[in-house]
Amino acid sequence: LRSDSEYGIFTFRGDDSVLEDTEILQDFTDDDQAVNTAIEQVGQDSDTPLYGSALAVLDHTDALRDSVDHQRVLVLFSDGQPTDWSLTVDDVTTRAIDLDIPIYTVGLGPASQTSPYASPYAVQVMQELAYTTGGTFASADSAEELEEIFGRVATGVAVGSVEVGAEVAPIPAS
Repeated sequence: LRSDSEYGIFTFRGDDSVLEDTEILQDFTDDDQAVNTAIEQVGQDSDTPLYGSALAVLDHTDALRDSVDHQRVLVLFSDGQPTDWSLTVDDVTTRAIDLDIPIYTVGLGPASQTSPYASPYAVQVMQELAYTTGGTFASADSAEELEEIFGRVATGVAVGSVEVGAEVAPIPAS
């Protein structure tokens, strides 16, 4: 959305030589083709070191992009079911707040409120990561929804606001 925007693409796969529990598919760049190529490499994995990976990406971002010259955000797509139990959601939110990096989360599978397989725990994890750090939470059940959500998040970050449509059914009593 802005010519000076840079993106990094990271995934929860194993140990990277730079970031533990995280693989850098594409470090920060403004090269759209490189980012799209990296996105195509993202896949589903059974291991979700959610907290450790988020901490590593937050620290990596802080080391490479200072808060004076860059607007920094973390957009996190996950099933909300962490497998790294030695860390907590509070560890991540505390670090994100200290670094002034809001986390925008997108719940997939069990972390998607609209999924028939939704897990209240997974949804809560993703909502807490977002809301506590000043980000937003969204649910996605399809690739088309992911594309739309990512576009809305990018717009919101770039221009400072985003319009989100919602449907409430059934309508609660007054």
